Amino acid sequence: MQHSSSHFLNNPRFYKISVVILIVIRGIFNAVVPLMDKTEARYAEIARLMAETGNWITPQIDYGVPFWAKPPLSTWLSAASMNVFGVNE
Repeated sequence: MQHSSSHFLNNPRFYKISVVILIVIRGIFNAVVPLMDKTEARYAEIARLMAETGNWITPQIDYGVPFWAKPPLSTWLSAASMNVFGVNE
């Protein structure tokens, strides 16, 4: 005799609905829960300083304080994005 849960799990519609529900929940949490990780703000500030000062060679954690702990490609992309779209969330 087949259990009802195995019939439920064999239905492809179950997985489609589950993915949609997970995406909706993720979207709600992204909108409601503030940033918890300080590294995102730190890297954004490094990119903001790069865009503000125009110094694309040396990433800076503060004015005149170089930051060499991370390769600069993502910082360059973020700073370029800030130049194009402005500094915002």
